[in-house]
Amino acid sequence: MCTLASARTCKDMYLQSGAGCRYLRGGGYTDAVCNKTTWHWPLWGGRFVLKGSYDHIFYKHSGPWTLSNASVMTDYVDMSDHLPVVATFHRLSS
Repeated sequence: MCTLASARTCKDMYLQSGAGCRYLRGGGYTDAVCNKTTWHWPLWGGRFVLKGSYDHIFYKHSGPWTLSNASVMTDYVDMSDHLPVVATFHRLSS
């Protein structure tokens, strides 16, 4: 788990609604890429694809940071089963 201010990045946190995600949501964190597909696994030559939302960036609305943008880098769909998840935060002026 990596930390940047009050942001937490989480990979494979017991699936989207699993214990890790529930714990962070219960602690006041929000998923920056909520419900977006971050994992895919093609089967039978790509004729059938399993998909899921297993990678997350959690953050708190309180504190000196605000979320500017969050996205899933879909251009990398054929390079790994997990897609890169990226978020940009800006520090609020005091």
